[in-house]
Amino acid sequence: MYAEGEPVRRTWDARTTRALVAAAGISALLAACSGAPDAAPSSSGSMIVMGPVSPSLSRAPQPAYPTAPAWQRSPDQAAAGVRTLSITVLGTDVTVPSRLEAGTYVVDVATPTPRDMGTVQVARPGEGLTREEFVRRQNAWQPAIDLPTPQALDAYRRWRTSASFLGGGTAMPARLRGDLRNPTPGGVGQFAITLEPGRYWFYAGRGGEVLAPDGKAVASSIHEVDVVGQVQDATASLPVVAEVRFSTTPYQQAVAMPATIPRRGFLRAQGAPGYVATLGLVSLAADVTDAELTDGRTCSVGHSASGFPPKNCFTSVGNTFFLGGVSGGRTAFWYYDLPPGDYAVSELSGSGGSESPDYWGVYTRVHVQ
Repeated sequence: MYAEGEPVRRTWDARTTRALVAAAGISALLAACSGAPDAAPSSSGSMIVMGPVSPSLSRAPQPAYPTAPAWQRSPDQAAAGVRTLSITVLGTDVTVPSRLEAGTYVVDVATPTPRDMGTVQVARPGEGLTREEFVRRQNAWQPAIDLPTPQALDAYRRWRTSASFLGGGTAMPARLRGDLRNPTPGGVGQFAITLEPGRYWFYAGRGGEVLAPDGKAVASSIHEVDVVGQVQDATASLPVVAEVRFSTTPYQQAVAMPATIPRRGFLRAQGAPGYVATLGLVSLAADVTDAELTDGRTCSVGHSASGFPPKNCFTSVGNTFFLGGVSGGRTAFWYYDLPPGDYAVSELSGSGGSESPDYWGVYTRVHVQ
């Protein structure tokens, strides 16, 4: 992805990206960037396991952090009109109803595989836009990401402005201490959205992009949902604990949010013009200073000749990513539940496979109490 108006910056191939992610200690994102599902649907709708199944690996006892957010709808919230919806994502396959009543939903996103940090993206297509044209526009700019020419920037802008991106949920694997070799299934992500009458798209994707494990997005991955009836916005009844504002210059200015937040609750995130924004909260190592977070060098690969961050600023405990992107002028509601401690907040302004997280930018510190 390109943040319009920002300087052109070098990107990395998949192998380098994985090395950088591992070096930064952001273990959960490694699975997300791989883009390889554990299973794919057959023509009959059953699941076919792809490749051999690895044997279980022994590991030391791990902290028992929750694998699912703890939010439950209260009677008052139900009376206010908050509805609930459950969605399953596996690879590029999303299970969602084709017709929904208008209103505010808190959506559970689950994935049956422990190695898939599945994300559901919600978008509202422009008038007359087809799924085929949308993925054609995405595929048109993605091959040129390593050479962000003016033509590539124009192609990205045509894709980005063809739909409104309204957030989504990421099903995190079980929050165990950085052991991707033997993760645990059962992760659930939650987000809230108010659906107005009209046409919506739900699909597996990150930062607005349709997930493309083979390098090319396909229209059949996008599920169209018709929303009918009268809308009642019930988001005022949700436990919003912090406002998040994305920067208009994500490579230079950190996301704005309170310095201290409670252990759990909804974040209300306001998108910024020029890119499709997603968010990450990554647990900080104890010796990281605020100056190191904001200098654009110490915790970043941007000024490192080795291709690794000069300092390992992050740990792998309790990290949370909200990869369902939000457009400028739009609002996303993301639910989190994190262990207490200090976290780096990152605007994940790049695509899931090349510039995510935003190693070139700056971070801000937030304390979860």
